[in-house]
Amino acid sequence: DMAQWKRILLIGLTMGLLWNNRFETPLFMLPFAYYIFFFDKDRVTGKLPSFTNRVVAVGALAIIVILSITPWLVRNAGIYGKPLLSTEGGYHFRRGHHEGATGSGRDLWPANQGTYIERPPAGAIKDKERTPERETVKAAWHKEQAIAWIKANPQRELELIGIKIFYFLVTDFTHPYARSMVVWPVSLLGLMLGSYYWVRTGLREPIQQVLWMFFAIQLALCVVFLVLPRYRIAVESVPLLFFAAWLANGKLGEWFGRQVSVPEISSEASDH
Repeated sequence: DMAQWKRILLIGLTMGLLWNNRFETPLFMLPFAYYIFFFDKDRVTGKLPSFTNRVVAVGALAIIVILSITPWLVRNAGIYGKPLLSTEGGYHFRRGHHEGATGSGRDLWPANQGTYIERPPAGAIKDKERTPERETVKAAWHKEQAIAWIKANPQRELELIGIKIFYFLVTDFTHPYARSMVVWPVSLLGLMLGSYYWVRTGLREPIQQVLWMFFAIQLALCVVFLVLPRYRIAVESVPLLFFAAWLANGKLGEWFGRQVSVPEISSEASDH
């Protein structure tokens, strides 16, 4: 099916470009691979390709995405001595796991300021100023500190997990705009009714499954790191899309359809 290979090429190139900006992109490839392997039927036969062809299709998708990120990996290998995707992972991981962590990037309202994070002591980066290695050492130090804090504070870690889930599903109440009554109630309503519509109509519908997988993956990432409004915005369209579907096809949509339906014109009237 040539159309399938065109889709794979387009998905691979698009997600490859995204990977150069968002380094969690490989996780977002999983829903695509899931759909291609289990549900992407041949447009001519209406059947799934053979097992071998599906493995090849998913493999080709992975290769295209990896090739798209290769120039960045080569660049980093030349600078840091190894093909790193990023040197910021340790820092962002620690932002979500430390003594003053709030679940977001800000202190609790109404402070409206970024949460302070202890910097590596001078001894940790001694003799590495103005060298590429300084970035990797800092990242490793932040990661070690975060893991140590999690082990030492399991109860607070569980609390933060709950807070992050709440901030993601409802809104980040530490942010002056996200906490606005104009913003989050509408978003929450969309999530609730969109989820209701999905449970009622789409649990076994592959395309709906794929879209909610994106939403779940972003939620999991925020639990591991931290919640920022822009991370939620990246998948805000998922619940709002199904909220719109509920408006169109649910009881409200049926009622509205009855109100605006146009009476049928008889053949005799149409002759005049």
